[in-house]
Amino acid sequence: MGRGCWPSRDTRPAASPCTCRHRILFTGDTIARSPAGEVILGVFNQDEDRQLAAFRRLAELDVETACFGHGDPLVTDAGAALREAVANHRPRDPVA
Repeated sequence: MGRGCWPSRDTRPAASPCTCRHRILFTGDTIARSPAGEVILGVFNQDEDRQLAAFRRLAELDVETACFGHGDPLVTDAGAALREAVANHRPRDPVA
């Protein structure tokens, strides 16, 4: 797993950098957490493929805590939860 921070300007849609020493990731709108606690691809995007690619890159980071733009943070073993969410992601149905 990657240990480096992910610069926000290199991830489109953008995600804030992680603070590596503390293993905290600020995902911005790239990743969200539902009211039920499920880690999901952020809903505010125009290009799902591109956002999913960013999600996959962020999931490679070795983080303990993930703070989302929407939803409660994950405070333990967040990296594993992100990898599981990526593996289980199903494309959204197109809006008619």
